Amino acid sequence: MSCFFSSVLVAVEMAKVASDVKASDIRVLFVKPLVYWTRFFIIATAFSRPQIDAINSRMRDLAEKKYGKVPSGDTKPNSWTLLDFGDVVIHIFLPPQRAFYNLEEFYGNATPIELPFENQPPFGR
Repeated sequence: MSCFFSSVLVAVEMAKVASDVKASDIRVLFVKPLVYWTRFFIIATAFSRPQIDAINSRMRDLAEKKYGKVPSGDTKPNSWTLLDFGDVVIHIFLPPQRAFYNLEEFYGNATPIELPFENQPPFGR
């Protein structure tokens, strides 16, 4: 299995975890042509710090049990929580921080990866 293929599978599986915990506006972006330090970003919106904590915990558990990976990054929920799995970097935002940092625009040349599950649109759109 190629490194790209295994990384995209991890990214999509982590995005599904965010969806299962009711995160919104989940995006998976292939950023490798733009940055040297990772292949994929996952960007998701959560609506409370407890929800961020739940997403964070489930992602960490899955990564450790299924892939033997322990991420670097935040262990306490903040308004922007980052989990770095090497080839996949996950950004979980509260709505004001997501709008402020606007990573989708900053990495506007990244290639979006279509998700094979229902992705909730952001509230208010």
